[in-house]
Amino acid sequence: MPVKTKSKDLYFEINPWKVIEKGFNKKKNRMTESVFSLANEYMGLRGYFDEGYSGDRLRGTYFNGIYERLKHNYLWKRNGFAENLDFIVNSVDWLYTRIKMDGEFLDLNTSHFTGFIRTLDLRKGTLRREYV
Repeated sequence: MPVKTKSKDLYFEINPWKVIEKGFNKKKNRMTESVFSLANEYMGLRGYFDEGYSGDRLRGTYFNGIYERLKHNYLWKRNGFAENLDFIVNSVDWLYTRIKMDGEFLDLNTSHFTGFIRTLDLRKGTLRREYV
């Protein structure tokens, strides 16, 4: 009986400075939103489709220093346990964009498109997305 081993699923194109996604797979959208996230020391933005996507997604825009703090209530406590729980707060979707053409809104979950390519250039610090 052959032994099943794990094998890597090569989804992104290999490039020394770029993360390149050719084609679009709805099942991998949450993962690619994480991979194509952009941030600096003040704010972070998940790589979601600002022009619209009604499928499974997790929009997120986060600002450093804006968080919710809750006092942690332990049933029992030991030295080194955290006093508080801090949660980063998802802020307003300031990139909200909707594109309407011939009475139809662009929705990458339901609209038909071809030639999808998304590239995160780590050397230049740019994210580019193209499709027809």
